[in-house]
Amino acid sequence: MVVLHYSGVEDTVRCVQSLAGERSSARILVVDNGSGDSIRERIEETCPGRTEHVRLTSNTGFTGGMNAGLAWAFERHARTITVLNNDTVVSPGAIDALCAVAAAGHVLVSPEVRYLDDPSSVWFGGAVLDRELALPRHLGEDEIADRFGDRSPREVELISGCCVTATASVWQQLGGFDPLYFLMFEDSDLSVRAAENGVRLLVLPEVTILHAVSASFVGPMHALGLYYYSRNGLHFLRTAVPGSLELRLRFVRRHVLPLLGRPRSQALAPWVRRSVFVATALADASLHRGGRAPRWLERFAGHRATPSEQSEPGKNG
Repeated sequence: MVVLHYSGVEDTVRCVQSLAGERSSARILVVDNGSGDSIRERIEETCPGRTEHVRLTSNTGFTGGMNAGLAWAFERHARTITVLNNDTVVSPGAIDALCAVAAAGHVLVSPEVRYLDDPSSVWFGGAVLDRELALPRHLGEDEIADRFGDRSPREVELISGCCVTATASVWQQLGGFDPLYFLMFEDSDLSVRAAENGVRLLVLPEVTILHAVSASFVGPMHALGLYYYSRNGLHFLRTAVPGSLELRLRFVRRHVLPLLGRPRSQALAPWVRRSVFVATALADASLHRGGRAPRWLERFAGHRATPSEQSEPGKNG
């Protein structure tokens, strides 16, 4: 089990505590994605001897952090590997159930994901690429009922990266997550590549976990989220639907430009600020640039580098 940590120490501790009840032979790896905080010490206080740790010297994004965790698991000859957001709480027996299905087929498997603050509501139970909206989206609960009824497992078009289980051989076949994305849309990209390689995407509705949705996107990361969302949405549509210029233009019109709002003389500075993130995203998407946002844009967003990152001169500007 790979848990990625960048911020939210208490979220990560809570997630690991929920995993600690799984079978003792299951190894829990916490990947510290250049956080610079005391996550290892906090986990050892609450779950002594139950976890292993990889510490990265800089923030490599969701894609880089999870790929580092997958590589660690490959080196130790893991048979099945689950990747998890740190802001999740896992039900007892959930990982075992996911691993059992993953081990029996050429699949990526997800639980049904519910809101941490409203466990009666489904956050993820399946997803599609909605060409009318020009956007990947989660199916609503009524749509899930209409499409699948009580069927289990559900075979879906797109899967969420919140919690995914597969055999090591499937992860290796797919090459993990594409670093082009850094974060956002990387799970939709993984889903498309999986389907192209004959890997089925399954959701087990009887297996549930809880998710504190978007806990990572606060403060400066909220501003950078505008950049990653705009850039990576275009990257995804270009690769998932070749020749999709009309679809990409629709994505910009319907989902990117509305985020700017209308410029107002009384509040022009916030509009200009948002415009910088969007313009940079559109330029980088058109030039097929990916990975971590330029350092100057991070500084503009108010993002503070960790001590280890401060020693890396001139990276990405």
